[in-house]
Amino acid sequence: MLLCGHVDTVPVAATIRPELVDGTWRDALGGVLGADNKATVAALLVLAEVLSARPVAVAVELLLTVQEEPQLRGATVFDHTVLRSTTGVVVDHPSPMGGIVVGAPGHVRFEAHLTGRAAHAGIAPEQGRSAVLAAARAALALPAGRQEDGSTVNVGLLEGGAGTPAPGQDVVTNVVPPRARLVGEVRSPDDATLQRTVDVVEAALHDAVHDPAGPVDLDLTLETRFRPYAHAPTAPVVRAAEDALRAVGLAPRPFRDPGGSDANVLNARGIATVNLAGGNAGAHEAGERIADEDLGRTLDLLAAVVRGAARQGAAGRTPPAT
Repeated sequence: MLLCGHVDTVPVAATIRPELVDGTWRDALGGVLGADNKATVAALLVLAEVLSARPVAVAVELLLTVQEEPQLRGATVFDHTVLRSTTGVVVDHPSPMGGIVVGAPGHVRFEAHLTGRAAHAGIAPEQGRSAVLAAARAALALPAGRQEDGSTVNVGLLEGGAGTPAPGQDVVTNVVPPRARLVGEVRSPDDATLQRTVDVVEAALHDAVHDPAGPVDLDLTLETRFRPYAHAPTAPVVRAAEDALRAVGLAPRPFRDPGGSDANVLNARGIATVNLAGGNAGAHEAGERIADEDLGRTLDLLAAVVRGAARQGAAGRTPPAT
């Protein structure tokens, strides 16, 4: 049984002062607490201590990844061939405990570099080709937000110009801008839908840069950051998670989530994995919080997962010959 959490957080303040107020942990300075995913890491470390003192009849592997927040980079480059597990659990969803993420989308990052032609904006603008205008056309032509097929498309950056001004200098406005950059992402619930949506994005970018009103050159990079996954309600890993939740008095709540986690990478590597809710709220936001009770329940839940795996292993073990 593989248990996984990530040790990195989104950017936090230089000083975090955790305080417990009315049963809830927050940062006393009002910043990001980092419970995503420190709460799970804490539970995993305590569980490792418990299992070292009181071993169970199942092999338990703990995977603590780095750089999960920047599109699961740590899990992606990790050599999964050293793992023996075929089933895994991640606890990394910021929602009330009981949640089981049984499906999550794939993610493709796109980065477009547009190159036009510089010209004097006042004397000979017709001789220029504006990369900024082409990038703006592309951004407007792209699908945006949630689509009917469950995909989401977002432009996270659009920038360009004739050059980057030094601190204190004015932006150059008398040159038709020859350079622009547009960066965004596509998420879709399955591989086929992901490819169709990426095709739409790619076509929109090509149409925008080849507009007769001002064609520019396009250098487009598409990078699959992680692939989608989906488990059937009767999948053994889902059933095991439900049993563990009931064992600690929680009602299972299976759902598909629009975000990603290390579970995406582990499933793609052949390790059937679900992502469980950890009870923290306001992830990535100032004022992030987690109930003290949920810290303890996360440990209890992980222990229940391990006990269930031990029972399952014992049930499936061939009795010795007599």
